[in-house]
Amino acid sequence: MKQKLSYYFPAITTVSGTVLAVLAWTLYKDTILSSKIPLLIWFLFGAVVTSIHYLFSREYFNLRRLLGRYFIYTISYGGCGLYLFIGTNYYMPADGISKVIKAKIVCTGYKYKTGRNFPYAVIQIHDVDKQLSFNPNIDIKDYNFVLLTVKEGFLGFDVINNKTLATNYNR
Repeated sequence: MKQKLSYYFPAITTVSGTVLAVLAWTLYKDTILSSKIPLLIWFLFGAVVTSIHYLFSREYFNLRRLLGRYFIYTISYGGCGLYLFIGTNYYMPADGISKVIKAKIVCTGYKYKTGRNFPYAVIQIHDVDKQLSFNPNIDIKDYNFVLLTVKEGFLGFDVINNKTLATNYNR
């Protein structure tokens, strides 16, 4: 049984890491966070796991295997590390206090998904350009602002709880 488990282990970790990376991407869409941070975590996590694995089993590595292992470990363990990072921020709010933030819409457009055009708006908040998708029944060009209800996450990045379009907002 141990032989079969070790044979399937790379495939199992690669698939589970890929699934966790996709789940982390869905959480990232509702988190105000620069895209550089998750990518850095993903690639660094793969490099750290590859280095640790290399230290304990040097006799099995050559340069070609090392690059292949880095690729596999980045996909599998990097996805797990990315989900731990974003999931910790998303599911464990620092405080229960919500705040409303007004953000001016920088540009708008439409994405084609599942046979429909979904409107999106790009806003700039905390020096991060964030793309927000909306209901396909909304004409996005009629709006100038987005009102975001956010909570601070455990790691200090804001998590979007609600988004509302507004034409004028004075507050």
